[in-house]
Amino acid sequence: MTKEELISYKEKLSKLSKDEQKLRDLELRKIATGEKQGPITGYASIDKPWLKFFSEQALTKNIPNTNIYDYFMMEAPDDVCLMEYLDRKYYKEDIKREINTYIRRFTSMNIKKGDNVSLVLLNVPEAFFIYVALAKMGAVANMIRPDEGPERIAFMNNERESDYMFISDIPFIVNNVVSSLSEGNNAKEIVMIPEDTDIVLENKKNDERFITYNEWTNKYNGNYYNVINDGFNDVSMVVFTGGTTGNPKAVELTNKNIITGAHSFKYGNYGFEKGKTSLNILPTGIAFNINATYNVMCCGVTVRNIANFEIEKYPELVEEYKPNIVFSGPILLNLMSIKDASEDLSFLENPLSGGDKLLLSEEERINDYLHSRNSNSNIYQGYGMSECTAGATVLKKDAYKLGSVGIPLMNVDVAIFDYDEKEEEKQYGEVGEVCVSGPILMNDYGKSSNKNEVIRVHSDGKTWLHTDDLGYMDEDGHLFLKGRAKRMLTRSGTKVWLSALEDLIKTHENVVDCCCVKMDDKVEREVPVANIVLKDESKLKETCTELDEMITNNQPLTYIPKYYVLRKLIPLTSGNNKVNFKVLENENILDEENYDVEGKICKVLKKTR
Repeated sequence: MTKEELISYKEKLSKLSKDEQKLRDLELRKIATGEKQGPITGYASIDKPWLKFFSEQALTKNIPNTNIYDYFMMEAPDDVCLMEYLDRKYYKEDIKREINTYIRRFTSMNIKKGDNVSLVLLNVPEAFFIYVALAKMGAVANMIRPDEGPERIAFMNNERESDYMFISDIPFIVNNVVSSLSEGNNAKEIVMIPEDTDIVLENKKNDERFITYNEWTNKYNGNYYNVINDGFNDVSMVVFTGGTTGNPKAVELTNKNIITGAHSFKYGNYGFEKGKTSLNILPTGIAFNINATYNVMCCGVTVRNIANFEIEKYPELVEEYKPNIVFSGPILLNLMSIKDASEDLSFLENPLSGGDKLLLSEEERINDYLHSRNSNSNIYQGYGMSECTAGATVLKKDAYKLGSVGIPLMNVDVAIFDYDEKEEEKQYGEVGEVCVSGPILMNDYGKSSNKNEVIRVHSDGKTWLHTDDLGYMDEDGHLFLKGRAKRMLTRSGTKVWLSALEDLIKTHENVVDCCCVKMDDKVEREVPVANIVLKDESKLKETCTELDEMITNNQPLTYIPKYYVLRKLIPLTSGNNKVNFKVLENENILDEENYDVEGKICKVLKKTR
């Protein structure tokens, strides 16, 4: 197929109606399963080989055009507990009553369609009740992570022009919100919700904008319900990106975005079945929390919320609650295997990992650990970002493949495009930029950003989210990640992938952590710098020599770092605790004035090749 023929064919596909597309998907499924012979083009966006992992019934089931409240009421079962918190159990009828109470009070506050309400709440049931209630009113829940600092809270609230804030009534959140007022936060009324609703805390500050939960319930107690009956395409929630290179971006998620994920979870045979239990430690304010709460609750899974989560206690929480499903990340899963707090993990059926990539060695070790503790499951990795509602791909039992971050969700397309040419699609096995299309794509960014930075309408008319992540897809539709595109450098005319270099360095027995960044070089244009944390710092030179040998045996010579920087730790961002690449890239490691007594840069080992 020539380039011109490919473009023409894609244009025809983009003009298919929804019903025509469904019929075509069924035909593609038959080709993928071998039930029918047909052409295989080698392009994921056309072949959709992952469809073989879904049933015909699932692929033909329509997504209701409604809001997240009505979808929840249609899909969540009546006869099982859907949420647990402390000693409270919430069934669907309990949840409906709580949500409707908030709708009634919000109506009394004159909150209406299109208004924004900021939430700075712990992982408590009230967070769920409020954001679903606002969606039923056509309003928007402006989700702010509870660990955000004053300046970012002020920015996030003002970005959405929220007059009202609902915050958890605990000291560090209250104090940060108080400080945000001096940073320009324009909120007019701030309601403090007790962490335990059986206890009335009196953390009211000397500011008339703060009111306690009891004062709020007494003040707003009307009998009217201002609700909508549709809202499928309306924005219902805003979450913020990490903002490592500037202000965080406000990601607008619609009812359609959220319902699409829940619909796939329920009918895609992921094991999220009625009566199963799940442990949710994810903070509110991140899109991944939607998967761990709303999506699985629609399936009938009981969600156990942990409000005050401490990383080191994760293995004990798993042992105590014995969940069938966990939404976690590489750090927590590694910790669970290292601490080995459980003798029997037979209850663990669906451990999901997202937010970061597991090394192949880590995935193998964790799988071995699970199997040795009687679990029949492997770790199921997923992939997504806030701009695609946190979930574009995920593994499942009948589609597991070691090293993969999953197959696309139902109604979602994933394809690989050339990073520079953008619209030139790569074939199976070829590395390029991971791109996502479908009803999970965000509506827009807020007023401070432009979605055209990441979402592009291709010449064939199809809209794609360009993730800036590199990867490839195999002939079965499994996605494999290779790292961030911006974490690539060109050294002496050849490409060096920094994440691949990090993965290799981390396998050395004396390396605790590693982060590689690029540095300008007069001779070679750009060179890699390896920032390393060691178990035994006295073996620095010996370790660097061994790393050079290891890299030489596994990668081209251009991968050998020009400099090794010994560090006590790798710097993280304050907002989301991810590696702060900006700090590392901007540091002048060759300027001795940057050496400090605390040992931030302990030693720079100059290298020559």
